[in-house]
Amino acid sequence: MAAKGNTKTDAQIATESAEKVIGYKVTGDRFGSKNEADLAVEEAHKKGFRSAGLCVRGSEFVILFGSYDTAPIARANLEAIKKAGFSANIENVTE
Repeated sequence: MAAKGNTKTDAQIATESAEKVIGYKVTGDRFGSKNEADLAVEEAHKKGFRSAGLCVRGSEFVILFGSYDTAPIARANLEAIKKAGFSANIENVTE
């Protein structure tokens, strides 16, 4: 049984976790070669996502659709990206 003074509620844990998040990134597919990644970015540009670009993670190229300050804005953009036929997800940016 845990000591009463050391027990945190789910709300406290969620609040502490939320305070550490400073932004959100919407990222897409990962590619092994820059040529493949460049073609995917060109396709994103043709479909209206002009801010899409590349970032490098380890030895992979990742499509970065955008960075956002709030989760609702990131979610709205994620839905638009998915409706356009791209696979994407939201990543939390922490301190």
